[in-house]
Amino acid sequence: MAAPIDIKAESNLQFLNGINQILCHGWPYTAPGVEYPGWRFYAAAVFDEKNPWWIAMPDVTKYLTRLS
Repeated sequence: MAAPIDIKAESNLQFLNGINQILCHGWPYTAPGVEYPGWRFYAAAVFDEKNPWWIAMPDVTKYLTRLS
């Protein structure tokens, strides 16, 4: 349910609270024969090529990189 603007807003709050680096982890793994999205980490968003926000992720990660 997260959109790029949600990631930006949450990241801004974290940076204001003293966090100085955001790590992207928990990408889902879909093994052969397993229905999409496969196995995913419960606390991670699914930003892959099948997610409509995928196209915005380069801009989101560039923004986070600049702030880090």
